[in-house]
Amino acid sequence: MGYGRSPSLMFLIGAAVGIAGPAHAQVLFTVNDPGPSALSPRFVYERGLGGPILVGGGPGMGLFSNMDQLDDFGAVVPDGPEISSLQFIICFSVDRLSAGTPAPGIRALPPFNVFDQAQKRQQAADLFGTTEAFNRLTGRLPSVGGPSMGLFNNILLRNQSPTYFGDKDFSLLPNADPTVALPPGVPIDDVDGHAMRDPGGGLPKSYYSLSSTSPSLTLLGGTSGADIFFDTDITTPGSEDLFADFERLGLVQQDDIDGLTVYDDNGDGRFNGTDQIFFSLTRNSPSLGLLGAGPADILTVRAGIGFPQIFEFATNLGLLPSDNIDGLKFDPLLFDSAERTLESKLPVPATLIPMGLSALAPRDRRR
Repeated sequence: MGYGRSPSLMFLIGAAVGIAGPAHAQVLFTVNDPGPSALSPRFVYERGLGGPILVGGGPGMGLFSNMDQLDDFGAVVPDGPEISSLQFIICFSVDRLSAGTPAPGIRALPPFNVFDQAQKRQQAADLFGTTEAFNRLTGRLPSVGGPSMGLFNNILLRNQSPTYFGDKDFSLLPNADPTVALPPGVPIDDVDGHAMRDPGGGLPKSYYSLSSTSPSLTLLGGTSGADIFFDTDITTPGSEDLFADFERLGLVQQDDIDGLTVYDDNGDGRFNGTDQIFFSLTRNSPSLGLLGAGPADILTVRAGIGFPQIFEFATNLGLLPSDNIDGLKFDPLLFDSAERTLESKLPVPATLIPMGLSALAPRDRRR
């Protein structure tokens, strides 16, 4: 069932499609639970024109039980500028209970963020990008004389369903564009992890974590929902291996990793050298209390250091401390500008969007 289309959004979509050129590579993703699309949380799907297409996971990732659940799934960060420049925006998804914080009344790319989509009951199967830019080693970059926008919020990059800037959706349910407020009781899907095919169109090597209740966790050599696994082929059983267990991350066995991004700098499938992991934890993870963190804060740990630190607070991502990040991916900063990076992803030039006041609201000090 569809819930209508916005004429103003359709204008922007038409303009964006006109300038976008060739179609983008299809997105790969996992879900938190079957939801209204009736998908399995142990498989990896691809966006298709007629709906999600199963492409991997399950037995191909060592998950042989129907009770298994992928908590997050992400592709190998490729060699090249993404590693050498170390700069990025943060892309993330949230769960059905997340509410977000209102966007500032100045400058918007499209005017949709977690807060807006939560008000419309659409946030759980969406993907959002930060208005701030980050450096892998030093954290958030400044807005005054720097690449961040100074809004400390987020922007909708991918809707759960068409229509949103041509192909910027997951082909999930409900079928409603971002302007539509869904009636109470309408079931919604919940995206966990996402990645893209590699430049040649093949399925990428992947890192993933499992829910602590997954029966196949021990078969993979894990003992905790905070263990991370590496898989060179998500379609073939036996290609999986343990990348890092919870102890090497400075976590406790009862922790459960939710969002996950891995920099395996030497590509050897082992947590060593200059490797670095960024992650979030589920709401019931004990280490959150020990770190003074919440389930929407992003944590990081480097190989050889052995304890996690808070990389960025939820409030600087346009989220509430009580929200939950359940999917995490870093996308390279383009043109040394978070704003231009976001524009390139939608894609729509800022001149097509009412930008409001041009002044920013700098808030560059760290908490």
